Amino acid sequence: MKVSVLITTHNREAFITQTIDSVLMQEVNFDYEIVVGDDGSTDHTREILVALQKAHPNKIRLLLHEKKLEGAPGKLNFVATLAACEGEYVALLDSDDYWTNIHKLQMQVDFLESHPECAICFHNVLALADDGGLEPKTLCPPDQKEISTLEDLLSRNLIPTCSALFRRGQFDGFPEWYFKVVVVDWPSSPGSTEIEDICFTPGGCSNKVSCAGDSSLVGRLVSCFLVNRRFLDVLKH
Repeated sequence: MKVSVLITTHNREAFITQTIDSVLMQEVNFDYEIVVGDDGSTDHTREILVALQKAHPNKIRLLLHEKKLEGAPGKLNFVATLAACEGEYVALLDSDDYWTNIHKLQMQVDFLESHPECAICFHNVLALADDGGLEPKTLCPPDQKEISTLEDLLSRNLIPTCSALFRRGQFDGFPEWYFKVVVVDWPSSPGSTEIEDICFTPGGCSNKVSCAGDSSLVGRLVSCFLVNRRFLDVLKH
């Protein structure tokens, strides 16, 4: 399996179909899977997911938790869903966002295949409001660097969730202290990769829909795939 598309969700009945459809429309020359972790939704999200899985049984795998998992919102659901991913690469997609470029996955896989020094690549994203109350805006600045470092990541969260593709094999799990942290916005737990570069690929390929109660996976978790053990030394001193 080349790519796992990781989606976590909770009560996203209004968005989840568009989110998954934007993955299914991808034109690629490799195998991919969609792994969805539902964190005990109480609306119709689960029914929608089951119907989509029945329609695409060879593409979609579901982790359906009977009730919302304990702890910080989405954290344990993310950990469980990541553990279920089998792809060489993992693409992140929040359940209220969607991709707009049918070549997004192919472009990013091709990029990482040809840039072994990069741990992750991302692209710009257009942020929208579900109620139309805010003007659309891009999340990456016009002068976004093509190559970022660990120091850049420490200074700010520069990666929109729905734009991230990273190498799954370089991640060896969450440290024990991660599960005891109450505030997990930034930074998250470090991984053990020796590859440090974070690469920006030009071109907007996603729309992010901002809605009430929205909480981005990247702000909580994605740095664990980018940062090597030396990051722990930085945090300790």
